[in-house]
Amino acid sequence: MKKAFNKISRLFVLCFIGCFIILNDSCGLDTILTLDAPRRHHTVDDCAATEAAQVAESYFTFSSAVSLNGTGTLLGVDLYYRIYTSKSECQTQKSNLESLANNNSTSYTSYDSMISKGYKALRCTGLRDEPLIRDSAEYYLRLVTDGTFTDESNGFYACLRKTTDVISVADRENHIPLRNLATNYQKQFSFDFGSNVSGEAGVKVKIPVSGDADTNYYSFTEPNTYYVAVFAVAVAKDESFVRYYSPIEYLGSVKIVSATD
Repeated sequence: MKKAFNKISRLFVLCFIGCFIILNDSCGLDTILTLDAPRRHHTVDDCAATEAAQVAESYFTFSSAVSLNGTGTLLGVDLYYRIYTSKSECQTQKSNLESLANNNSTSYTSYDSMISKGYKALRCTGLRDEPLIRDSAEYYLRLVTDGTFTDESNGFYACLRKTTDVISVADRENHIPLRNLATNYQKQFSFDFGSNVSGEAGVKVKIPVSGDADTNYYSFTEPNTYYVAVFAVAVAKDESFVRYYSPIEYLGSVKIVSATD
């Protein structure tokens, strides 16, 4: 009887140890996947400045080259934006998000906090990828065209491109940044609601209004004036296809005075 009890006891211990090892492996305790944030280079921050940036300086550049630590696949970089009618609200929310991203204990929750504040993924004509950017390079982003769109001497047109690319007038329609309002690509709205450009390269213009999903519609700091804040985030997936997000990187904000006619 005693021998039988000892055999059962040993069997129980062995089973317990085996289950412990299996559970440890299955829970992925040894697998940690982290990735660096994209890095901004040139920035403009109209919501924090006393005067809006000059047209020639009103753009962002950033690097989509990031490092991945752990077993997984880097998918690329996505851009997120939100439109504000209140300059102080834009400043407060972007400062809160920056604080989260720059704190080691909260940096990897900054993406979820950004989404909870209503930020939407920026899209672009000619690009339907998600994430938007799939390669490692330095990128240039300008949200608003200044001047006549068809003027070949105009270097200040709305565009998302690699900094090494030269985009012709004919090809601009494939690089226009878009608001994320539509459920399909038949309804595309640019950020050029300030320049009153009608039907630019077939893209529609829509002035932000209360109820737009991408707009924080509050009392206006200045009549017909909007502030667009932009963040970048790197995206990866693990072997189980679970998505991971880097700390977010604030690219800056631009001021847009809307058309009124």
